[in-house]
Amino acid sequence: MMNRLAIVGYLAFALVAVSLVNRLAAQTQPVAGLTSTAVIAGTTGPPSLFANGSAAAPSIAFAATPGLGLFNSSGSLGIAVSAAVPRFFFTTTQLLQGSTSIIGWSNTVGDASGAIDTGITRNAAGVVEVNNGTAGQRASLTTNNGGAIIHGAVTFATLNTNVANGTQVFCSDCAAGAIDVTCTGGGTGAMAFRINGVWRCLS
Repeated sequence: MMNRLAIVGYLAFALVAVSLVNRLAAQTQPVAGLTSTAVIAGTTGPPSLFANGSAAAPSIAFAATPGLGLFNSSGSLGIAVSAAVPRFFFTTTQLLQGSTSIIGWSNTVGDASGAIDTGITRNAAGVVEVNNGTAGQRASLTTNNGGAIIHGAVTFATLNTNVANGTQVFCSDCAAGAIDVTCTGGGTGAMAFRINGVWRCLS
C-alpha cells in the first residue's frame, strides 16, 4: 500500500515539475525570485517580450527607482529618468533629447561619474553651444591636425541683423575695400563679423 502511495506521490511531483518547467520556458515576463540566466534569441530560444510601458511607467525599470527605465513609444525606444518625462528617444534615424540636456565629458579618465567640465548643448533654435558643462558658460572649440571650420555662405541681402555681437559668417557677394569696413553688396565675397550691432567685412 505504501509503495503504491509513494509511486502516486512521485508521479504527481513529476507532473508538477514538468508543468513548472514548461511554464518557465514559455514565460515572457520576469519572475521574481528566479536566478538570472542568459536570454538566447533566434531559433534556439524565444526572446523576452515586455509590455510597451510609458514614460510614467517604464516596462523595464528598477526597484529602487521605478521611474528610471526603458519603454516603447510607437516604435521608438524611450528612456525615462524621472517625473514621467522621456529624456531620450531613439528612432530609426534620430537620437532625440530635451532642449536643456547636455552631452558632456567628465574630468576623470575612464570614469563617467566624475564632474563634467566640457559639454555641448542647444543654445537656441539652430544654435549649438560648447560650454564647461553648465549651459551659458561657454568654452572653446579647437581643431587639430589641419582641421578647419567651414562657414556656410549667405548673401549681403540675407545678413541677419538679429544676431549677437561676435557672430561671423561668410558673405558670398559682400565687398570690403579695406580692413574693418561696413559690409556692402556687389563684391566677390568677404568674411562678415557682427560688431556693435553692425556687420563689418574683411577680405
